[in-house]
Amino acid sequence: MKAKKSGFCDRVNVVVADGERLPFRENVLDCLVCALAFDHFEDCEGAAGEFSRILKNNSLCVLSVFNGCTLGDFQRRYEFGDKVPFRTEDMSPVLVFEVGHSAGEVEEIFGNFGFAVECVKGCCYWHISRLLEAYYPFWLDSFFNSFRGLLKYAEIHGVLMRKKHGL
Repeated sequence: MKAKKSGFCDRVNVVVADGERLPFRENVLDCLVCALAFDHFEDCEGAAGEFSRILKNNSLCVLSVFNGCTLGDFQRRYEFGDKVPFRTEDMSPVLVFEVGHSAGEVEEIFGNFGFAVECVKGCCYWHISRLLEAYYPFWLDSFFNSFRGLLKYAEIHGVLMRKKHGL
């Protein structure tokens, strides 16, 4: 739907599949983007293995994940268990499975499948101060990112990895 609205339909091939069992041959993709979906997989190691299987050597994998610590705090605060509310413009809210990951956890999981982290970015430090939740200016993301030590407190981690070799 977004590709159609943006005029990219002729350049996008949509494949609906299980991320833990992707319907592609081995070593066929040059790049894979997994935006805020990895945290929903029940078998994260299986998904990382699948990503490694379908990506060519030296290919890029871009992954974004929610910080497990702050996601867990949100789930406990609202008594969701291992679920979070999810909705789109076309549907009512539903509860879906989600377990967050730190950038370090992503590096460890994917390192077992031949990936090396090239870059990690963090954004959305809302939980540092409850006052920021209502008045959060996005320039704070770049400010906080200038302090590498604060990266573990980011709400969202973006991880750029390169597949070095298949296992």
